[in-house]
Amino acid sequence: MEILPNWVNDINNKKMPNDYLSREWKLMLDFEEYNNDSLSFEYKYGINGSYKKFPYNYSEIKKNVQNYELIKFIPEGNTLVNDMAIATLYNENLGESNITDFLFINYSISENIGKLFGPQSLEV
Repeated sequence: MEILPNWVNDINNKKMPNDYLSREWKLMLDFEEYNNDSLSFEYKYGINGSYKKFPYNYSEIKKNVQNYELIKFIPEGNTLVNDMAIATLYNENLGESNITDFLFINYSISENIGKLFGPQSLEV
């Protein structure tokens, strides 16, 4: 495919990642309410090797992370994947013929977050 379908261009033109990257990732509860014995920040790589503690202010972080790379390491990355999957279902008419359609959706953001912060981290 050399040219993207119009519906994909329409979604791209909405610049949804810009909205996602204007947000902040913070804990749902107060830090003290989490019962996690492995909250050491010493071994976390973090985002861009620097950002290792909540809250994560995306507007600040994206000053040091090129282009849209940050979207691969924050929960909103899965939101983007989900939005595109739903748009695909509607726009590609999946399931409307007698031939089986298959849409594979890979929510890999959690894996990326685990690699940066560790499997026991609050981020995961």
